[in-house]
Amino acid sequence: MKKKKMFLTAVCMAMMLAGGGTAAVAQPAAGSAKMERVIKNKPLADVLKELEKRFGKRIVFAYEDISACRVNATVRAKSLTEALNQVLAGLPVGWQRTGSFITIKKQPAQAAPAARGGKVTLSGRVTDRNGEGIPAVTVRNEGATTGTVTDHDGYFSISLPEGTGQNIDFSFLGMKSVRYFFNCRKDTRDVTIRMDDDVNMLGEVVATGVQTIERGRATGSYTILTGKDMNKIYSNNIIQKLEGTTPGLLVDADNNITIRGIGSLNANTSPLIVVDGYPVESSMLNINPVDIDQVTVLKDAASASIWGIRAANGVIVITTKRGGRDKRINVNYSTTLTWQKKQDIDDLHILASDQYARLKFEDFHNDNPYTSGKASGELNDLEKIFSRYYDDGELTYDQALAEINRVGAFSNRSQIRDNFYRTHFTQQHTLSLSAGGEKSSTYLSLNFDENKASLVGNDYRKINLMLNTDYNFTKNFRAKLNIRATDKWDHRNGSTAPLEYEPWERILNDDGTYCDRSHLSVNRTYQEACLALGFKDFRNNALENQRMNDKKTQSYNLTTALTLEWEPLKGLKLQSTGTYETGKTEATDYYSPDHRYTRNLVNTYTEVALTGGYPSEIVAHHLPVEGGIKDIRNTNLQSYSFRNQISYDTDIKDFNLRLMAGNDIYSLEGDTHGLRYWGYNDKFQTATDVDLAALYNGVKGFDGKTKKLSRYDYDSNKDLTAQLERYVSWFGTASLSYRDLYNLFYSMRLDQTNMLVNASKFRNNPSWSVGGKWNISNEKFFPENSIVGSLALRASYGLAGNIDKSTTPDMVGEFGKEYSVSSLNILEVKNPANPSLGWEKTYTFNIGLDATLLDGRMNMTLDFYNRRSKDLLSSIKNDATTGWTSFYTNSASMYNRGVELMLQGKIVKSKDWEWDAALNFSYNHSKVTDRKYDITPRSAIHSSTILVGRPYRQLTSLRYGGLDDNGEPTFLKADGSRHGWNEIDNIEYADLKEEGSLLPPVFGSLSTSLRWREFTLSAFLTYQLGHKMRLPSPQYSGGLYTEWACEANRWIEGTDNSDKWVPRLYNGYGGDSWAPANYWNCLNYSDRMIESANTVRLKSLRLDYDMSKWLNTLGIRGGSIGVSGENLWAWYANRDGIDPDTVYEDFFGIVTQMRGNQARLIVNLNINF
Repeated sequence: MKKKKMFLTAVCMAMMLAGGGTAAVAQPAAGSAKMERVIKNKPLADVLKELEKRFGKRIVFAYEDISACRVNATVRAKSLTEALNQVLAGLPVGWQRTGSFITIKKQPAQAAPAARGGKVTLSGRVTDRNGEGIPAVTVRNEGATTGTVTDHDGYFSISLPEGTGQNIDFSFLGMKSVRYFFNCRKDTRDVTIRMDDDVNMLGEVVATGVQTIERGRATGSYTILTGKDMNKIYSNNIIQKLEGTTPGLLVDADNNITIRGIGSLNANTSPLIVVDGYPVESSMLNINPVDIDQVTVLKDAASASIWGIRAANGVIVITTKRGGRDKRINVNYSTTLTWQKKQDIDDLHILASDQYARLKFEDFHNDNPYTSGKASGELNDLEKIFSRYYDDGELTYDQALAEINRVGAFSNRSQIRDNFYRTHFTQQHTLSLSAGGEKSSTYLSLNFDENKASLVGNDYRKINLMLNTDYNFTKNFRAKLNIRATDKWDHRNGSTAPLEYEPWERILNDDGTYCDRSHLSVNRTYQEACLALGFKDFRNNALENQRMNDKKTQSYNLTTALTLEWEPLKGLKLQSTGTYETGKTEATDYYSPDHRYTRNLVNTYTEVALTGGYPSEIVAHHLPVEGGIKDIRNTNLQSYSFRNQISYDTDIKDFNLRLMAGNDIYSLEGDTHGLRYWGYNDKFQTATDVDLAALYNGVKGFDGKTKKLSRYDYDSNKDLTAQLERYVSWFGTASLSYRDLYNLFYSMRLDQTNMLVNASKFRNNPSWSVGGKWNISNEKFFPENSIVGSLALRASYGLAGNIDKSTTPDMVGEFGKEYSVSSLNILEVKNPANPSLGWEKTYTFNIGLDATLLDGRMNMTLDFYNRRSKDLLSSIKNDATTGWTSFYTNSASMYNRGVELMLQGKIVKSKDWEWDAALNFSYNHSKVTDRKYDITPRSAIHSSTILVGRPYRQLTSLRYGGLDDNGEPTFLKADGSRHGWNEIDNIEYADLKEEGSLLPPVFGSLSTSLRWREFTLSAFLTYQLGHKMRLPSPQYSGGLYTEWACEANRWIEGTDNSDKWVPRLYNGYGGDSWAPANYWNCLNYSDRMIESANTVRLKSLRLDYDMSKWLNTLGIRGGSIGVSGENLWAWYANRDGIDPDTVYEDFFGIVTQMRGNQARLIVNLNINF
């Protein structure tokens, strides 16, 4: 039978592996036990009758044998055997199977202990993480078939042969098994064994941030993650660690997170993040992933609607660690070091230097380089060669081309890689302390985090502190204190400016000195005339500028929370919580007097008198000559909240009723202001006044021409914004459970906010949800078998909301200054009054199935959902005579429908071997069903355009017609006729081709781990399927031509162009040499540039070694060391092998830049003292 079970497990898991995917923690079938309840001081006879009724097995006993026995036990049992062992633990009775019934018999009194005779005793107590004793825990030495169990207070005692040390295993349904090494040399007493909840079992609770619900009674859709699940990817960013862990949760390349698709067109689409019961603002900054105990992802209305108008996008509830009550101090030290491969410039797909030089030479024929004016810049090396060939006739075509090839033979890629990039290194150290006793417990953590980014000059250091303290004043009155604090220092001196250099341009000379390129903007002769008058140096080099940067940010955040709990009566609990958060960020950018930015501004706005076109005298300095420039930008934030709630829990015969009601008050205030100091003296911290009005209107500059100070240069940081959000909420829940068979749940929340203060029509609309759960396997008719151990069906429906913080029903004006008139304050009206503006609504229906299979070896969760989002904010056209051609209103709708599957199984489990695997699969289909805004066919080809009847971020393209005889791009209409690029504006919808969505409809992950003794090998893969991407444009990539513009693809006159598809460089034919937008858009927006974005990644491959046995000999409790590699391998479906995550898109949907995604090595060490 055992071999049969193992075979069935292997077959099922092989099917999982074939399908791809992974997840962290399956949501096992709540209610998988035949019996789950807490029994308090109940006569044993009554309990046995209940067992007899529940399991359908006759139990025989003599009343006189058990009349004095009363039961205090927590029973979680799938069989009558387990239930009897847990009920009878610590009682002077036993049981035996006699034919078709069970006999209960009184046990004879134990004799007084004899002399040791080669035996040693291990005794102590088994507790949960709160220090409460756990009854009925099985205690046995490794490999033994007999042992003992803990009594109703969690105490145990076991005798073992003296001499050779042994492993003692502690196991209990719903808890993670614990192995304790006992040296067997002498009696050891008062040992405390702490057991943690097993998220794969029924005992786990679902944390909503407002209350906790036993998994067996939770009707909603959720996923519970532990620290182990989030360690599959190393990061100090919690969002990154969530990737691939949860069905329905998608993390994109920019760390934007969505749950079950995007449900808004313009408002926030990210889930609400709650830490220890309260939403976070800036305090995400001060959460150390090492301090996280559990993460619960709430995905449907039954789980998330308790958070009202902020829950439409789902909720992520983070619970941090707290101290135990095991009367001992536990100290843990962990460290993680990472090295990420240096940026490979080839990953940016910039056209090779030699081909780039020849391309520019070809382009010069269409756009002859020239200079005008005495102060104009000089020609660069390529331009000089062309001028000698084309203008002066000094060189023949072949000679000029040879010179071009000579210049193009040099590539600056190595100079960029060696000077601007480095190996990305991070180190994180955490020291934590956990202590507690009967009355109090404390968890204290101190974390140091250092990050040296891949761009030289970018780095940060951060210190996190967390303190969680619990104190029981009496049995019924307790307090909890949470404190989190962070201090962070950033340096932002890295620069990507060298990527704007053409590939043949030098950054350093052969002798290592800076290669000056200032003469390209101001010729050397004019510079010398200026310098003779006392101008600042004109030199300009990207590397020197980067090394002189002095940009830094300091941030701090403090979050506190105090909770008081009182239980005046059995089942009645009153709770009050107050929180306060404050944070500040100060960013400073200092440009020294010798920095290129300072020198260039001062020189540009120095007025001169001209003689013969050259400067002969300085008339005025319109910007301070002495000192530098300093920008300061401060952001302040503070929030507070108060919550009061009352809950009642009671049993009425076979029913359990739970009621909860509460009130929440929340306020968030913040402001941002910035200043620029001209002529700043860093030593004395003084500055000089500047006439910005004159500079804005225009002054004579260094070349005699009128110069106007740009907005970036006079107002880049000089602004003031303020934020005020306030919410008053009432909420409540009710749940009714019948014999752990049927569970009903209802929740409601009413939010009021100042953000809809004038929209009375919408102000008091509540959010709500209803849900139900049927634990099928607890029914009498459900057969006890090894294939399906438990089965539960759940369903929910409800409403949650979303609000756009950037809009308001009130008329909005933005305060500013008009610098053309000194000190003139202005108020610009940004938004018309719209009293009908309300919150967005999302109705979610969810039906799910939970099961445990193959004798508990496999857990399965299957969910189907339908999210209908209505009253979405969208722009509608308006009568222009009102002053606004369009404005936002609740005018759109869309839906997301999908299925989620999570499988988690244990394929092999033995003394030395364990093999686990998990599959995570998600499918989501979205469609915009209404939007009252007409889109032209020409606009529809932009990926940012939203089309009714299509998925969100639908990708639509032209049908590419290839190149005509002149090498210019064409497109095809629906009838197959071919048209030139200058006719794009005349296309119709029928001419367009629907490609699919930019967002993956199918995604998930696959994880597996194999343990042999103390070694564990783990692998983690993710996949995204069914979506599309646009290739980078051949024209530009961050301002440069890409390798798609290579000679093998580009039409070149006089060559074989039969297989070419990239247009010739635009020829204005005597007119404007700049190509019209539609010239390149004919290709960029065509189906020729569409590729599959299907991707499979090996995100992590990890090897861990458990050092506990060796550390035990040194008196250390345990520890482990691990090494892992990330981003080691990936498969891309597109023909060019491009990683879709490395592609940026501009506003119009044209891919214009790429970024690298490098492999990294991680080493981590963890020691428990």
